[in-house]
Amino acid sequence: MKKALCIAAIAFFVLCTGSPSSFAEEQISRPLHNALEKAQSLMAMGEYRQASNLLEEFRKNNDDRHYLLDFILGAAYLEQAQPSLAKDQFAACIQKKPDYLPALQNLARCWFDLGDMPQAADNYKKAYALSNPKEPDLLYYAAACLASGGDYPAALEAFRRLMTEHTSQARLEWKEALVQTLIQADEKRESLPVLEEIIREATGDRKRRWQEVLLYQYAELGMDKKAVAYVHALLDEYPNEPLWWKTLWRLHLNQGRYKEALAGLIVYSYFQPLTPKEIELAGDLYSASGVPGKAADFYEQSLKSKQNPDVILKIADAFHRTGKLREALDWLDKALEQDQENTILLSRAYILYDMKDYSNAATAFKTAVPLAKKPGQAWLMAGFAAYNANNLGNAKEFLKNAEKYQYSKKTASTLLSHIMQQEDS
Repeated sequence: MKKALCIAAIAFFVLCTGSPSSFAEEQISRPLHNALEKAQSLMAMGEYRQASNLLEEFRKNNDDRHYLLDFILGAAYLEQAQPSLAKDQFAACIQKKPDYLPALQNLARCWFDLGDMPQAADNYKKAYALSNPKEPDLLYYAAACLASGGDYPAALEAFRRLMTEHTSQARLEWKEALVQTLIQADEKRESLPVLEEIIREATGDRKRRWQEVLLYQYAELGMDKKAVAYVHALLDEYPNEPLWWKTLWRLHLNQGRYKEALAGLIVYSYFQPLTPKEIELAGDLYSASGVPGKAADFYEQSLKSKQNPDVILKIADAFHRTGKLREALDWLDKALEQDQENTILLSRAYILYDMKDYSNAATAFKTAVPLAKKPGQAWLMAGFAAYNANNLGNAKEFLKNAEKYQYSKKTASTLLSHIMQQEDS
């Protein structure tokens, strides 16, 4: 956003071409006077190529090398979007008349159009130094070019000088460009009072964009309380603005305040339909807030746009936590139709275990082993399930496999010993 603003400010710079009446003040030959006057008449009609051709032809046939010939020819080339040719003419003009301000301004414009921001800035600075009275826009263009070229320290020096020397003339776009440069230069804290000033002056969407930027800077600087307080102040002023409700729940979410984030998200949903991801987030927040039943409702809503195994797994977990094991199992079976990942397989096995369907649980844990992150734990649970199903043969087999892993070895060995004693008695 910063670079675009700086560029736009310069792109609307008005070309300085002089006027025919000024020729009378110059000591120039009658042939040159006539040529320049005719060239300017052509340019006034938009015939820039004819104007440059006329002046080039004059130059070939005459020894007159007046600086105005270079200047008007440069202006004709610049109007034809040929900054490289224009640059040479303005440079020649300045060599002959170093204090000719319009030539410096247009030479700076040429360098800008050519993408050489340091050169553009340097010439705008020279033009500013020559101007009398001082033309603050020239210093602003210099600062903007430096910022666009990435020389933020030099740009800030120019912006600060601009604001100091022309305080009463400071325009909103100057302050906007200054803020953008401060942020790019990682001088975020210094940007805060300027942002607050911009917000006091701006209106409509322009004001709202800068309010967003200010909030973002508060968050970036770790000023969480300030950010939340500012959003609440904005909501007092604009209670029906969805953007500020969205900003509020995002701030709470980023700080791990899930209940507050959930409250903000629900209010936001009254003004703006939630996206599938936001609906899923509402489910996550209900789940984190200890309301799994409500979480399941939102997860189901989010699946209306697209079936997602991860969301199905969350629904199953929510039903599992509310004790609705059959519903949880049904959802996991749906997830398995799309994905055989280990999390789904293990979740299904644990639900079967909690349903006391030990025989099927043992099989489910065994099936999950190849994909499990902790295969020893899956073997251990398969052993427990088989034992509870009174299938001691399978239980011993599964527990012996669990003994191969350090983290499950002790528990597996204890249960194996218990089974051995049970068989001996």
